[in-house]
Amino acid sequence: MVAYDPEVINSYAESLYSLSRRIEIMMMLLFGLPGVAVLLLSLVLGLGAAANLIFLAGAGLGAGLGKVAAKDAVFLLKLHAQTALCQVQIEENTRTEVRSNP
Repeated sequence: MVAYDPEVINSYAESLYSLSRRIEIMMMLLFGLPGVAVLLLSLVLGLGAAANLIFLAGAGLGAGLGKVAAKDAVFLLKLHAQTALCQVQIEENTRTEVRSNP
């Protein structure tokens, strides 16, 4: 028989939070890197300061859009982690000590 171990659930919740941070960063990079690539190309071609500023703004806008795009997935992962942690807390609050018969 498998025994209840709240540390398993705590570890699972931590991994969900870690995954949510990685997803957020990956989406920001995915959306922002094309702008960075165009900015680097602009620097190599010498298109001028105005073009560089526009492409830099585009890279920042892309990263911001990536963060927005990841918002729902990140929220659901954190909600799932909080639900699991809540269940552990409920178990701790309602646990009764098993008494042996004297």
